[in-house]
Amino acid sequence: MPESILNWGIQLILSLQSLSDWLVGPMEAFTFLGNEDFFLLLFPFLYWCIDSRLGIRIGVYLVISLGLNTLLKAAWHAPRPYWFDPRVKLLTGAESSFGIPSGHAQNSVVIWSGIAAQSRRGWGWTVAVVLAFLIGFSRIYLGVHFPTDVLTGWVLGVVVLALAIWLEKPVMDWIRKFGAWEKVSIFFALSLGFILLNVLIIQSVNGSFTVPAAWVETAGLVAEEPIAPLSPSGMITTMAAAFGFISGVVWLETRGGFDARGTWWVRAGRLLVGLAGVLGLRYGLDAVFDLIAVDESLLGYILRYIRYGTIGFWMAALAPLVFIRLKLAHARSE
Repeated sequence: MPESILNWGIQLILSLQSLSDWLVGPMEAFTFLGNEDFFLLLFPFLYWCIDSRLGIRIGVYLVISLGLNTLLKAAWHAPRPYWFDPRVKLLTGAESSFGIPSGHAQNSVVIWSGIAAQSRRGWGWTVAVVLAFLIGFSRIYLGVHFPTDVLTGWVLGVVVLALAIWLEKPVMDWIRKFGAWEKVSIFFALSLGFILLNVLIIQSVNGSFTVPAAWVETAGLVAEEPIAPLSPSGMITTMAAAFGFISGVVWLETRGGFDARGTWWVRAGRLLVGLAGVLGLRYGLDAVFDLIAVDESLLGYILRYIRYGTIGFWMAALAPLVFIRLKLAHARSE
C-alpha cells in the first residue's frame, strides 16, 4: 500500500479519535459483533437452536471467508494503524495479524448478509447493511484498521457471499455423489490444502519481506504481546474446526441427524450444554497439549489441528447426540 494512502488513513483515524471518548464503548460493542469469537457463538446457536441446515450454511460461509482473508493478509502483508504511527490510540484488543483486508468488515458482510439472504425479509437486509457498516467503521475508529483495509474487506465480503450462493447448488449436487467416507476425505484434503497454501505464501513472503522493526516497536508501545503476522496458527485453527464440523455433519447424517425445533427453554438448555462442551474441550485440551509441545512448532501445529478438529466434531455431531440423550432434542423425522 502506498505510504501516501496510509498517511491519509492515519489523518482520518486521528480525526475520528479526537471526536469523543464516549464513542469507545459503542464502537467496541459493534466490533464484538464482527469478532470471530462472536461468530463461533452465533453459528452453533443457529445450528443447535434455530435450524441445523441454516447453521451449516452460515458455518461454511464463515470458513470460506476466514480462509480467504487469512491468505490475503499474508500475501499483502500491510501494517495496522497503531503499528504504523504512535499517535494512533489502540482503543480495543491488540491484533497480531496483518491489516488488509479487514476480517471484521469482510466477515460481517458475509455472515449478516448471508443470514439476511436466507431469511428473505427486507428488514433483514437493512439490518445486515447497517451492521456491516458500523462494524467496519468501528475498526477504523478503534485504531486497528486503515479505511482502505475496511473498504477492501467490504468488497471481498460481497464477492465471497455472491460466489458462495451462486456455487452452492452445483457444489452440493457434486458432493452428494460421494459416500460418507469419501466426503470426509475430500474435506480433509481441502483443509490441508488451505493450510499448505498459507504456509507457501508465508514462506514466499519471508523470502522477500521482513516485518519492519519500527512496526514491532510501535505496536509494543501499547500491547505486551508481540505481533506474529506470519504464523500459520490462525489458518490451522479455522481449517481444523471446519473439517471437524463438516465431518461431524456427515457422520450425524448417517445416524438420522437431529431436529433443532423445540421450546425456547429446551433450546436454551441445548446452548448451555453445547457451549459447556466447547469450553471444556478448548481449555482442557489446551492445558494438556501445552504440556506436550510448544504451540509454534510442528507438533504444536498438529495438536492444534486435533484440538480444534475435536471441537468442530463436538459442535456438529457429539453435542446433538448428547441433546437427544438428555431429551433436549429429537432425531429428525423426515
